[in-house]
Amino acid sequence: MNGVDEPWADIYNDLDKKSIDMLGAMTITDSRKEKFYFSEPYYKPNLLLISRAGYKTNQYQQLSELVGERIGLVEADYFDDVITQRLPKKPLSRFSSQDKMVEALLNGDVDYVPIGEGNFNKLMTTERRILPVSQAKSISTEISTGVSMAFQRTALGKDYAMLFSEAFPLVNVKYIVNFHGLQPDWKSALLAEKKIYSVYSGFFYLRCYVLTFIYLLFIYSNYDRFVI
Repeated sequence: MNGVDEPWADIYNDLDKKSIDMLGAMTITDSRKEKFYFSEPYYKPNLLLISRAGYKTNQYQQLSELVGERIGLVEADYFDDVITQRLPKKPLSRFSSQDKMVEALLNGDVDYVPIGEGNFNKLMTTERRILPVSQAKSISTEISTGVSMAFQRTALGKDYAMLFSEAFPLVNVKYIVNFHGLQPDWKSALLAEKKIYSVYSGFFYLRCYVLTFIYLLFIYSNYDRFVI
């Protein structure tokens, strides 16, 4: 079993070296089919291209036009393959994790980063602040492949891939994926949460003020009695 914070490239290499038996989510590509066995795809990723808020809005329409921009990627991730194929001669900045990639974007070290829609929604809802980033909606990022379970390229791995494919119809995979992956209108939800927090904070400070005022009245009333 791999650690939660282990770089994707290390996990990928562990499966490639047969140090682990399976990988729970891997995007299918022709080159990966030569290395692993795959179950039937259970999810089609929706790629988003993210930039800093307000950066060159609607200036580009295709990924291939970003030859003059700095692009960040998670090393060995599927989106690494996608960007590399469309910009084969362009130097790209690769990071060991999504967190480091997003941090580089916020720091201005890169201009665009690719991220799956589910991961983007998760990022925006778990952050305790509204990140100053936006989706480059004018740029086409259509993907034709899907995500599936990946197994060692062995006889046992082939059997596992077949069994997992046969098991998918027994559960509502689409419902599970949507339940965990879709976060509609995350910005409004976060703003509403912050508004509620502000209201509660206001009540707290008002209560402290009233209690302090009552306490002072009590002190002064006792002091007046003492003087009389």
